[in-house]
Amino acid sequence: MRDAMFETGLVHFRRYVAVHGTSYIRQHEVFDGFPLGQWVTNRRTDYRVGRLSAERIALFENEFPDWQWRKQDAAFAVAFETGLAHLRRYVAAHGTSNARRRDTIDGFPIGTWVASRRADYRKGRLTAERIRRLETEFPDWQWTVRGRS
Repeated sequence: MRDAMFETGLVHFRRYVAVHGTSYIRQHEVFDGFPLGQWVTNRRTDYRVGRLSAERIALFENEFPDWQWRKQDAAFAVAFETGLAHLRRYVAAHGTSNARRRDTIDGFPIGTWVASRRADYRKGRLTAERIRRLETEFPDWQWTVRGRS
């Protein structure tokens, strides 16, 4: 029953994304007579409480490029991109991505941003994609830096 309901919702969700070009949907939206907004909200809840299988998590993340598990994730994505842009400028100016905590670039607290990404990594709050980008775009990136301030 649960699997059939999931598949029904997924069919509607795929059609919604095909029609609207986005996986962002309001909670109370009904699409083709199906309470799709609530279905999406329930999947996000399932994810948050650990009820969503790894297979289904991967399905959402791989099939819907703009998918966000939390509404605030979109704002976090913009902030991450902003930090990366500043880190690129920092590397161009200083030759390293390992900014000290108090370092700034163009008024942006790049050292704090770098320290926060390391903390996110240690706490398991950094997505695999963001980890990959940091490690790929910044070959000298270090997750742990001891003895620096």
